[in-house]
Formats: sequence, C-alpha cells, structure tokens
Amino acid sequence: MNKSEESICLDLLTTKPNRYDSFKMDVPEFEKKDKLTIKRFEVSKHKSGFFAQSLSFLQYAISVKKYIKNQNYDLIFASSSRFMT
Repeated sequence: MNKSEESICLDLLTTKPNRYDSFKMDVPEFEKKDKLTIKRFEVSKHKSGFFAQSLSFLQYAISVKKYIKNQNYDLIFASSSRFMT
C-alpha cells in the first residue's frame, strides 16, 4: 500500500432504518471500523407519501450539512434509491 492509500478514510452518512412503519431494527448511531466511519441520522417515520418522504429527505440533508460543516472532503459520492425523483 502506498502512502496515499494509507491516508484514505471513508465516512458513510446514512439514516437509521425507517422505510416501513412495521419494520423495527435497532442499529447504532455511530460505528467505526478501521478506516470506515458510519454515521446514521434519525429521520421521522412516514407512511411513504410523497410529502412525508420529502420532509424526511430534508431532515436528512440538514443533518448531513450540520455534520460535515467543519470537514474537508476530497471526494463525495451521493446515492439513493429514490434521490427525490
């Protein structure tokens, strides 16, 4: 591994499971595994309506923006099954 590969760290910013009202899964808010950090944000439960999904996404976006406020990233990937489409 060269020096640049050694300095690579990954932050995964996601939500706690909330897609189905009937599905409950207890996951930690924060995990650190070697060079991977997982941060899960709490967003409100919804019944899959478009407006409720929009509010949930907005909650997530605001939470991420606050979390990364003082971070300096070289590269950012964004992905979502819906990505508000």
